[in-house]
Amino acid sequence: MTKNMLFCAGVDHKDTPLSVRSLFAFDDEKAENTIKSLCKNEHINGCVILSTCNRSEIYILSDIEMNARSVLLESAGVKEDFGGSINIYKGVEAVYHIMETACGINSAIRGESQIITQISQSADMSRGLGLIGSELDVLFRTAVSTGRSASLKNTDSYRLSSAHKAVELLENKLGGLKGKKCLVIGNGKVGLLCAGLLAQRGADTNITLRSYKHGESTVPAGCKSVAYSDRLSAADGCDALISATKSPHFTLTASMAESIRLPKYIVDLAVPADIERGVYENRDIEYYNIDMLASDNAVDSEIYDTVEGGVSEYMSWYNYRESLEIIEKIKYIITRRILASYDADKESAEFSVSRAVDMLLGGIKENITPESLQKCYDKIKGRARL
Repeated sequence: MTKNMLFCAGVDHKDTPLSVRSLFAFDDEKAENTIKSLCKNEHINGCVILSTCNRSEIYILSDIEMNARSVLLESAGVKEDFGGSINIYKGVEAVYHIMETACGINSAIRGESQIITQISQSADMSRGLGLIGSELDVLFRTAVSTGRSASLKNTDSYRLSSAHKAVELLENKLGGLKGKKCLVIGNGKVGLLCAGLLAQRGADTNITLRSYKHGESTVPAGCKSVAYSDRLSAADGCDALISATKSPHFTLTASMAESIRLPKYIVDLAVPADIERGVYENRDIEYYNIDMLASDNAVDSEIYDTVEGGVSEYMSWYNYRESLEIIEKIKYIITRRILASYDADKESAEFSVSRAVDMLLGGIKENITPESLQKCYDKIKGRARL
């Protein structure tokens, strides 16, 4: 069996400005098509694409060396290399990276737990296509469980999501939200969370729906819905606007802005950006994008311990799986030695050896590597009287 290698290439908020990250953004349709296309390559045995406000990353299982940078650039349709903006991880580096990402260490708002759901959904897409591969399947399941463990350890202030940070910002800027007129454009998970948080703080909150059909869209308690096509009239005279869609098109353009009284505060949580630059430039408007909400919270050492635990869990599984072939060879060589030395029944010998080896290795499973077992096999074989 050919051994798979793990590769990851991506851009994130730490090394890449929003304008560049927008070029690498994958919506669901593009991600699905990219996964299908990549897995047509006979050497690629699994793929997951993680695309959020803060990052776009491709994880690949391949039985040959891959130029992960080229894969990312070609998949995103980006012709410029962007030099050091693209991060490359291979093998255990990629394992550490996804664990740290799941624990919120790599988020712009450190410790935010929304990334756990995003990682889970990314893996679910590949699973649904039957194109995740066993290593990525286990890796992403482990990352999600590790992230959840870290989330329980994080403090509430450390765990704030982009939605919480956006609403907190507006509350501070407006001196409270009670009675303030706010519009949220976008009824995805982030938009719904923003609208709910605004309403909880007493804001007069509207949220856009692209189409309203009873039972299909849930509007948070205390919020009113408006058709997406009526967003301009809903924005007219607002105190604040949050836009958080996955649309590749602007939700508010400079030409649209000419016909309404724009809000003083605009928060754009989308990647690519929802708000055209001309809307807020040279106007008395305070504009904030996802990068401007980034926090510099220190990471608790306990979270790094959680990361180490997740890495150890995955690597134990991986090493044991990679060791199965050599384990069977060890059982075989021991059984042959017993049968050659003693008057033993073959079936009983095979059963006893198999149970003994499994029990022995099961007790040290986390320390097993294919290399250490190969040495064990070579030593037994060298001493065997066959």
